[in-house]
Amino acid sequence: MLWRTDGARDLFEECRNSTKACIKIRTKGDRTMNCDWTCQNCSGSAFKEHQYMYHVESDKRYLKADRIRVCLSCGYGESLPKTNKSSLNEYYEKVYRSKGHPHYTTRVNPYITDRSISQLGFLSNQVELKETNAILEVGPGEGTFGKTARKYWPNLKMFCIEKDKSVRSLLEDAGYIVVDSANKISSEIDVVFSSHCLEHFSYLEDFFSIVSEARPKLGVFIEVPNCTSLYYEGRPYDSPHLLFFTKKSLEEIMKKNIRSNLVTVKSCGHSVERSTRNMKQSKSWVERRWSLGRLMYRLPAVLTSKILQAWSILRFAKNIEKTNASIDEQSYLYSEDTGWALRGFACTKKLYV
Repeated sequence: MLWRTDGARDLFEECRNSTKACIKIRTKGDRTMNCDWTCQNCSGSAFKEHQYMYHVESDKRYLKADRIRVCLSCGYGESLPKTNKSSLNEYYEKVYRSKGHPHYTTRVNPYITDRSISQLGFLSNQVELKETNAILEVGPGEGTFGKTARKYWPNLKMFCIEKDKSVRSLLEDAGYIVVDSANKISSEIDVVFSSHCLEHFSYLEDFFSIVSEARPKLGVFIEVPNCTSLYYEGRPYDSPHLLFFTKKSLEEIMKKNIRSNLVTVKSCGHSVERSTRNMKQSKSWVERRWSLGRLMYRLPAVLTSKILQAWSILRFAKNIEKTNASIDEQSYLYSEDTGWALRGFACTKKLYV
């Protein structure tokens, strides 16, 4: 098999008519490669490939990926072949939170989480809250950060870009103003905020073009999963994530794409090993749901919501009783390099003038 290695955007894409051949060295499960190749982030030439694994097998129709190419120098990884934009948009508009999928929700009100409280605390250490009037969040999901931020910061204006229309009412209830792009609101934006969204993009430039358009006056907050070697050793699935980061690669990517030398990246949360265990439980839960013929979703929506709410409360109470500690203390302490998440901030003061 041949890989194309020339060209900017097609650097990582498989191509039949490649003029530069690379030799595949097969190992069980993963593949290491020797070829004329350059990392998009650090210009490293050595890389390893891992099999791309799906949380929900039917997602292959949209995501298309079958492997992950990881730079051995900086740890930055991309799924291959690349997912085209139209398929990705359709997936998040129609499939991501559909019935039977892990992110399906019957929630009718946004809620405050320990993660969002922790993120707000981190952000307050990077910028003066009194200087921040408006935040643009990219991919807010169900609006937990905006709900939290406006509780402690009532005058804050929250804009967001979100493809999934099924959460529109949740976002509006949390106080968000939903926009299609940052172009018309760039004069108002102080901070661009993104929590576990960047890894869902197929191309880095698609995300950072939003940042450039927003021209934030104070900075950019990004949180993504921490994909060290331990991640690839134990994870049961990768989807729907398409980009993969280490602490080193995220810091370099933020400096390069935001053009800021004032970048802070920290590892946070429980261990990668514990995250792997949680992923395995989620995978098992999805498989059981499908094997039971999605019985839960044949019930009336109100009844389903009540059952899920009661189950969540009981599980939360059990965890607290067992550990005698808060979720925030367990899940969002900062660690040297072993936490399951990476939390970064790039200062943009005086950058966009």
